[in-house]
Amino acid sequence: MKYVKSLCTKVSEELQISTQSEDPLFTDTVIIGNGPSGIALSFLLAGNWPFYNGDDHPDQLLNARLKTCSKHIPLLLQDLEFLSQSMEGRCKNQISNLMDALTHPNAELEINRPSLVEYQYLPDKFVDHVVIGKGPPGGLWQNIDKDIRTLSFSNWMSLPGLPFEVWENKAEVNIRRVEAGLLAQYYQD
Repeated sequence: MKYVKSLCTKVSEELQISTQSEDPLFTDTVIIGNGPSGIALSFLLAGNWPFYNGDDHPDQLLNARLKTCSKHIPLLLQDLEFLSQSMEGRCKNQISNLMDALTHPNAELEINRPSLVEYQYLPDKFVDHVVIGKGPPGGLWQNIDKDIRTLSFSNWMSLPGLPFEVWENKAEVNIRRVEAGLLAQYYQD
């Protein structure tokens, strides 16, 4: 136990973790990395689960498959293999492409359509966890030249549960490439 406590202290010092207590932190789940993926995973583990809202999708094949979904069952408990059949997108993982298509319908055509995913807080799905990363939340975005603009449009950079435009207090969505410094602040907040 002494070794574990000294190892935790060393990790805390190296990663600049501040704690309120001298007592060691115990949890079964640790997320390594506090970039956008780590933040999104933490949001999910905190009990915020995605649901399909029942609206139509512009892709007719995907829309037909979505008609088999219940709006009352979380997407994670639906038949994701069936729903993601023949999905193409920015990566090889069809389920990731499915989530992109649901979250940002027709975004690759620079058309801003509302998300078909809504998050609901399910307290019984909460998983105790900790996120560990170097520096403030946002990961690599904290180290990029603040004036460089993103390659992806702002709506693709949004975290679940808090669209970038909402964080910016914008009344309407303005799809654009944003400065890395602004994005770093969004992820940190």
